[in-house]
Amino acid sequence: MNQLIQQLRRQLPETQVITDELRLLAYGTDASFYRLTPQVIAVIESESELQAVLETAQQTSTPVTFRAAGTSLSGQAITDGILDDGESLAERRRRETYVAAEILGVSRVEFLGFTDSGIMGDPANGAQGSFWSEPVDEAARRSAEATGQSVEEVFAATLRKRPIPAGRLGEPEEVSAMISFLCTDRAGYTTGQIVSVNGGIAMS
Repeated sequence: MNQLIQQLRRQLPETQVITDELRLLAYGTDASFYRLTPQVIAVIESESELQAVLETAQQTSTPVTFRAAGTSLSGQAITDGILDDGESLAERRRRETYVAAEILGVSRVEFLGFTDSGIMGDPANGAQGSFWSEPVDEAARRSAEATGQSVEEVFAATLRKRPIPAGRLGEPEEVSAMISFLCTDRAGYTTGQIVSVNGGIAMS
């Protein structure tokens, strides 16, 4: 048993220090195609435990990765060092935002107060006030309040960054007409296609 694991077992309850090969292998995988098997998984349940783990990592020159849902597509949720399993996804994303802002020299960070988790199928996405269910105008209004711009300026800035090739989004009546068509026998030749109604903005 290496020094890292010995020290962790002195600082955390036995059940919070995971070293069996099966779970190490499972936690060495996220939604990306990368794989790094951690030396140990530390389940953190308090601030003092977190401090102890970080001190041990510093003493043993071991990297620490904070893992939440493991949905990363780029490998941020895996490590070959210590993996902490006590942080919620919301906490993780908020912390990452502040760190990124500091690196970029951004002095002010504003969150717009939407509740969704960003994970497909998560119950939080169906909660009242989740981003996807709010009208675009409401999202623009919150953004305008946070930035001191007008709603029109927010829309204009968004379109400058992500122009719409078709020049406009689909209107509700147009989308409903398309859905009505797809429900008829005349659309029987279609097979599992995704129909975008955003004017091509996703492709820009």
